[in-house]
Amino acid sequence: MTDLASFILAVLAILLTPGPTNSLLATAGATSGWRRSLVLVPAEISGYVISITTLTLLAAPLVAASSFVATVLKLACGSYLGYAAWRLWSSKLSPVDSRHIRFRDVFVTTLLNPKGLLFAFGIFPVSGPDNSSLMASRLAIFAVICVFVANVWIVAGALLRSRGTPHVAPVAYLKVAAAVLAFFAVLLLGSAIEAAVSQYRPNTLG
Repeated sequence: MTDLASFILAVLAILLTPGPTNSLLATAGATSGWRRSLVLVPAEISGYVISITTLTLLAAPLVAASSFVATVLKLACGSYLGYAAWRLWSSKLSPVDSRHIRFRDVFVTTLLNPKGLLFAFGIFPVSGPDNSSLMASRLAIFAVICVFVANVWIVAGALLRSRGTPHVAPVAYLKVAAAVLAFFAVLLLGSAIEAAVSQYRPNTLG
């Protein structure tokens, strides 16, 4: 995607779409407020930047050569999201300390977010010496958009807590976030298992 306007619109659309990272940001806004949650924005940016650059530089050639690598990536992402969902669901949040969404949570969840695959293989330019300057400029633009979208989700969570449902305990937001993470974990694991089965069948029949 070389057109700048198309790139910006595509990044905005994908980042604004509900997903594992956005669920954590909204939950942080609801439980900790906007100001305390700002520390999580660099976690999302760094997670995406590392994911995108690693996938475009290293994983893209491997995925093109073997579908097994793509299946392993899905299994890894799905397994971590399942673990994160379990940790959030089983956590106990006290009214005094509501800062339960940590920098590491957002960073690792973003690092394994399936949106990274979409960005790397469908939105960003192909990595290489000829595209290094274009890749760097697109990553800079991506970071700016990421700051904006992350604040949108954090503010949305903070407003939900302060205006919409003040009677809901902070731990309830963690349960909702856990359910969202579990949903995406099931989708990824199911897709990986389906791909593995489809790869295995021709060998057994042949």
